[in-house]
Amino acid sequence: MAKIGKFAQITARVLQKIIWPTKICGAENFEKFRGGIIISNHYASSADGSIIFNAFFKNYFNALVKEEAFKTKIGNWFLTGVGCIPVKRGEADIDAYKKVVTVLKNGENILIFPEGTRNKAGTEVMAPFKKGVSVFAMRTKVEILPTLYFRMHRPFRKNILVVGEPIDLLKEGFDRKQDAEATEFLYEKMQALRVKANEIAKERGLKQYPPRKVKAKK
Repeated sequence: MAKIGKFAQITARVLQKIIWPTKICGAENFEKFRGGIIISNHYASSADGSIIFNAFFKNYFNALVKEEAFKTKIGNWFLTGVGCIPVKRGEADIDAYKKVVTVLKNGENILIFPEGTRNKAGTEVMAPFKKGVSVFAMRTKVEILPTLYFRMHRPFRKNILVVGEPIDLLKEGFDRKQDAEATEFLYEKMQALRVKANEIAKERGLKQYPPRKVKAKK
């Protein structure tokens, strides 16, 4: 179990509450959650993980984060302190796989962004989900809690985080050989949260920001 450093914990809470004010909708679904994997859409901000941590956890937190984020001393110190697990993108990472399985078998929760990359443009369209979340969940027999942000975070601007019903893929009739089908099922569940988030945002007078221009990779 990764124990968050006191300074990192205080820093995360201050950043979230003051800089990224976010309304949590469906918090009662977390109370139903028996533990396992939290999934979320991922914008170009560290707020994505910080807000979920501050909303539902007190002292402990695990998350799967790209290996590149650990390269600086400060990044490595902070991410390790809050319980993040580095993962290599674009290739099978057996070490990360084993660590995630261990975390889940120990009864801890872990946050995973199934898109596998940040939505730098800030649109409401999610990228296709990478496979893996369903395998982790079914191998360790844990639930998946879907969460979705209405829009990209901007300093001191309100946002919404919608929490969906916990998902038990085994009870839904999937098995470990159906990773692709289960992954598509999770994507559809997140799309349903998008519809709900848009409805809540409309009631609250919140709108999507104009898409950001993203430089093409050379």
